[in-house]
Amino acid sequence: MTARVVLAGYGLAGRAFHEPFLRSTPGLDLVGVVRSADVDTMWDVRPDLVVLATPNTTHVPLGLEAVRRGVAVVIDKPLGLSVADAEPLVALAAAEGVPLGVFHNRRWDGDFLTAQQLVSSGALGSLVLWESRFERWRPSVGTGWRETSEGGGLLLDLGSHLVDQALVAVGPVVSVHASVRAVRPDAVRDDDVQLTLEHASGARSLLVATMLASQVGPRFRLLGTSASWVKHGLDGQEVVLRGGAAPVEDGGRLGSDDAFEQLPPRPGDYGAFYALVADALASGGPMPVTGEEGLEVLRVLDAARESSASHSVVHLV
Repeated sequence: MTARVVLAGYGLAGRAFHEPFLRSTPGLDLVGVVRSADVDTMWDVRPDLVVLATPNTTHVPLGLEAVRRGVAVVIDKPLGLSVADAEPLVALAAAEGVPLGVFHNRRWDGDFLTAQQLVSSGALGSLVLWESRFERWRPSVGTGWRETSEGGGLLLDLGSHLVDQALVAVGPVVSVHASVRAVRPDAVRDDDVQLTLEHASGARSLLVATMLASQVGPRFRLLGTSASWVKHGLDGQEVVLRGGAAPVEDGGRLGSDDAFEQLPPRPGDYGAFYALVADALASGGPMPVTGEEGLEVLRVLDAARESSASHSVVHLV
């Protein structure tokens, strides 16, 4: 079975992160690409799957329309603006039996796959701290919707990635303490975010995203009872998808005392997401990232907003 696919939204996300894989994945046939202003036309070709790379405020309304039409849908992260926003979509998709997936592509970052393996294998001993950062130097506020409009801001943008990765690798979150700020001159959306998550496992996550890092910290810093692992630099897939040259990647440094080793870089694979989507549509199995998992990310992000506003720890259980 080959699924007919329409991609809605042709900004950076649509062009770089979705279209290349939709065109190259066996079992998926990209039959149409529509810009956000023309989404009403995407139903004309009777798609089996719509991929929404549209602004965040449109994710739930367009997702609901797809589900009501019986069309499978993949939504670029975040699933919605909040749990209250997205919960009706997840409930309707489950009730109607319509596949719903969330594009949390950074589960397939090479460095995250390494970090996940180190935690699950026990190479660090018992994990004490999962520190993860997306830091940029953009001191001037841009003009795109992510920095100027409702549904924008770093918490929903990069915070979605950071939280999803922490949930996958470290497990359920029991409490959140956060600072969510707009600190650049003229910033109207949050551009500096720090979250401290307490996990049911007893480990803690420190998640940081900022637009004001002229000198960035490590991408990952994992501390365990037996060893630590520190890795600098971003996964290189985004640079390549944006049209740049593949960077030299760092696999990170693992060890303790005087016994350290430089790990080889592990290649990432964003295309694996859409290969799994094609399999799910053909087999009737679950999407690689489900709507329920997207809701768990939003639950943590909602708690982060509440914590920052109240200057308190928010307990989830």
